[in-house]
Amino acid sequence: MSETPTPAPPAAEPLPPLKLDPAKRVAIVGTSHSWNRAPFDDPSIEIWGVNNGFLQLADRRKSRWFDVHHIEHLPDGTWTRRWNPVFRGQPVGSYIQSLAGLGCPVYMQQTWPEVPASVRFPIERVTGYFGTYITNSISMQLAYALTEGFGEIQLWGVDMSVGTEWNYQRPNAEYFIGMAIALGCKVLIPAECDVLKTLFMYAYGEQDRHAWTKRTDTILEKSKEKRDRESAELRHMEQALEAKRAAMNQHIGFVQGVKETRALWVATHPHYPE
Repeated sequence: MSETPTPAPPAAEPLPPLKLDPAKRVAIVGTSHSWNRAPFDDPSIEIWGVNNGFLQLADRRKSRWFDVHHIEHLPDGTWTRRWNPVFRGQPVGSYIQSLAGLGCPVYMQQTWPEVPASVRFPIERVTGYFGTYITNSISMQLAYALTEGFGEIQLWGVDMSVGTEWNYQRPNAEYFIGMAIALGCKVLIPAECDVLKTLFMYAYGEQDRHAWTKRTDTILEKSKEKRDRESAELRHMEQALEAKRAAMNQHIGFVQGVKETRALWVATHPHYPE
């Protein structure tokens, strides 16, 4: 008896092509170097922040906020974020209260009564357009901004230059920036941000790279010579110090010997001073 084949799932409805509006502008603001240069005073540009970045932005204008991580409210009243009751030194319950007080929509995995302005993040729409290759919150915001039709995206305080997480987060953010540019979005990235930066352009920058490598090789060689000289001087100083210690020990031994001799032969003399 043959098995009844499992019916194929219905095809998902195709999403309409993305249309970007040049008049819709957003600044995604992180917490590294250039964050304070974001256009907080320009009401025509939305300001988006993420996670506990509000601690640095303080009273600056905020249009939308994002924390798309797993958050739970346990039966005993404890809040956890990513299964931890503490988030960067702050109890998660206190963090939730801070989110509730931001005064702007807060995009989360689900809505919470404790965060009245919370909005369920439309993850299905984002992955419907871009798939699941999303490795960080900045990429999530970039993808969402494109689905919302933003024709200009600015990145401030988003360096992605240090830490092990950036090893996989930065390429993904650059992927979505490339997506945005391909869709016709204007992308503004400050000069001090490492995103979309390379020291030398491949092939066409080889001459400059070769000169730079030779220059740094010279610097390293001179530094090694100086280090070797300093090391030799340090060894001589250590040897001189050891000689001084030996001489000092001899003096200490001599003084102790004199004291012991005096104690044995002189201390019993009737005229020996007290």
